[in-house]
Amino acid sequence: MIIDIHSHCYKYPYPFVTRFLDPEELLEKNRSLGIDKALLLPVVNPEIYLPQSVDEILEICRASEEGNHIA
Repeated sequence: MIIDIHSHCYKYPYPFVTRFLDPEELLEKNRSLGIDKALLLPVVNPEIYLPQSVDEILEICRASEEGNHIA
């Protein structure tokens, strides 16, 4: 089993200079690379105006099929 221990994704689109994957896109990417699970971390960074809440990460993980996203 391969687990990516440092992943980010956003449930909702935000107006960033850079774009983060949504949960479905991250799942597709991981499957194509042979990654079984991804540990999602909230984005908390002084360079990003809209920090991500832990609640959003937990919502994404609860909704993930087969527990592919973990917190």
